[in-house]
Amino acid sequence: MSHQSLANVYPVLAAEHPPWFAHTSQQRLDSLNDLPASVLIAAARSLPCNAAAVKRTKTEAIDVLMAFFLQLCQEMSVMDNEAVVHHYQSHIVSPPATISRLTVISAYFEEIFGVSVAAALRRPPCHVLDTLTHELYLHSINFEHCDSLHWISLPATDLVRRLERLSKQEIIACLRTIPSSVRPTYNSRYRRQCCSSLVQHIQHRASYLFSLSDYQFFFEYSVP
Repeated sequence: MSHQSLANVYPVLAAEHPPWFAHTSQQRLDSLNDLPASVLIAAARSLPCNAAAVKRTKTEAIDVLMAFFLQLCQEMSVMDNEAVVHHYQSHIVSPPATISRLTVISAYFEEIFGVSVAAALRRPPCHVLDTLTHELYLHSINFEHCDSLHWISLPATDLVRRLERLSKQEIIACLRTIPSSVRPTYNSRYRRQCCSSLVQHIQHRASYLFSLSDYQFFFEYSVP
């Protein structure tokens, strides 16, 4: 993706709903479940709604957060760009540098839900290609203008050997940052097996990202 491609795509998306409005409820639920209960309960208690009184457990907090999120989405969906900017910009303590429908909505959600919960709600689905599709697509990638990404096409065994220079604790820490819904299975007792699982996930994930068009990539991963 070139800088010119991004320059052409961004103005179109900036005037639309944030891409994460299109995520499914299950995707949002998976993202919120990855957060600690204390973070979710604190966020639910801070919401400006009566339902925030329900805040004793992680499940109750998620229900409150999801309901309020959907309520805001419905309210914003019937407002034009000028109305969104005028109404919500005044509630943002630190307004975004660039004012648009996309940036104002994103900043408002971060103001209301807090940084961690807002990030979880807008986190794109962690798609990966299946093994066969990954192998086929890997051979079709043109690395001519991507010198720094040649490592993606290296054999998995080479990448595993490189990762084995790190401690097992570092590898496991990386694996645990992967969303639980797509986290590869691994046995924490064996460093090589952990490295192999991480390499497989990274390669499949990279193949998926390269398979996206400029618009698809920006639509899924533009997070102001």
